[in-house]
Amino acid sequence: MASVLPGTTIECSRSGAEDLLGSIFLTGGLVLSQVCQLTGLDQHMVQNWVRRGFCPPPISKKYTKRQFCRIALINLLKDSLRIDHIAALIDAVGGSVDECQLYLAFLKLDTAAEDAPAGSDDVLVKLAAGTLPNLEFKTVQTLVVIYLAAQSSLLRTRAGARLADIV
Repeated sequence: MASVLPGTTIECSRSGAEDLLGSIFLTGGLVLSQVCQLTGLDQHMVQNWVRRGFCPPPISKKYTKRQFCRIALINLLKDSLRIDHIAALIDAVGGSVDECQLYLAFLKLDTAAEDAPAGSDDVLVKLAAGTLPNLEFKTVQTLVVIYLAAQSSLLRTRAGARLADIV
């Protein structure tokens, strides 16, 4: 079933995300307006994130797949975590996985968690560890934090909609 990929406006099944992202970047990169169209973000916001060091600057005015995935992750989590904390969280995995692998692992975790029994932290850790082979403990923990923050953002949106119905 097709849905919108978290942190983007792209309609795609999560299982097809890797292929879709690969095809989007066949030309070598996206210009800022394309990044904004695919994430729903304002150009000034993305430029501000670059200026503040939360995302690396574009190369020859083009954003790479890694940069796009980083922007999508920041966009996904910006309603539940401070942006400097999001950047530090993404950076915490160091060289063990890049931003694309982290984003795709999050998609796998999110899908697996939907089918799992009520998500205790232990269950989430096991599911996160199974998203990619040989993940370091810190990366598994990072995936759990990303998942929990994304769920928090969804719950906040739902609560806001319910509140609007009441007041």
